[in-house]
Amino acid sequence: MAQMISYELPLVLALVGLVMVTSALGNAGIGTISIKDIMAYQASNLWPGKGLPVFDFIFKGFTPWAWFFLVQPLMLVIYYTCGLAETNRPPFDLPEAESELVAGYLTEYSGVRWAMFYLGEYGNMTIVSAIVTLLFLGGWSGPGVAYLTGLESPGWGVLGNLLALMYFVTKVYLLCFVFIWVRSTLPRLRADQLMQFAWLILIPVTLGNIVLTALVFLIVNSLGLSNLVFLIVLGVMNWLMFFGFIRVVQGATAATTRKAQAPAMRAQQRVAIVPQLAERAGASGQKP
Repeated sequence: MAQMISYELPLVLALVGLVMVTSALGNAGIGTISIKDIMAYQASNLWPGKGLPVFDFIFKGFTPWAWFFLVQPLMLVIYYTCGLAETNRPPFDLPEAESELVAGYLTEYSGVRWAMFYLGEYGNMTIVSAIVTLLFLGGWSGPGVAYLTGLESPGWGVLGNLLALMYFVTKVYLLCFVFIWVRSTLPRLRADQLMQFAWLILIPVTLGNIVLTALVFLIVNSLGLSNLVFLIVLGVMNWLMFFGFIRVVQGATAATTRKAQAPAMRAQQRVAIVPQLAERAGASGQKP
């Protein structure tokens, strides 16, 4: 329960900065939590070769340079990390701990009931991946979707919708693959590392991102600059925060690991010193 509550806070706070970006892009200056509107903000009206059929087919409605993962990359990582914790996937699988308990609480179930647990787990993985796809990766946008659906022809419209479904499912499956990849790569966190990571790193970083987004918008708006300048400045600063976040996590992991290993290392040092002291005592006893 403590894990669920701890990681729900940064999960929600990671999306506040995204909503603030939509408020800057909106005409009324009011942010939105509508997934459809957030997807619309990730489609630019400018693309190379505009007016040429080939380029219009590829880039109409499909402008990856306008996706929000470029503006808020750190929030994407934090939201996805919190999704790992909320679904009890490794390295946040302390409620299950299958390596110590064979299969965790799933040991008590078999058959359909066991399958229902796994169905719920992978359903949660799919939901988290779908939300990340919609909010940060342009949703179902892809080459040909907006062009074909804009022809106002039933046949081409069906083809465009099928392409949109294919792009969306592909993005979701790639993110689900990252879930499985992390499971087979990272070791489980200890309970103290789990809570420290949420309260001492994720929550301060998400709150700092909210303040940073507000300050950047206030400064850019007061100077009379365009929204494009706001997005570029915010994106650059967020990427710098992203690399700084990686360094902080590496340092915190090394520090907590040394702290946990300190008693065992001291015990090993004592065991190594005892024979040396005995040898010295015996050598001093042999002297006249």
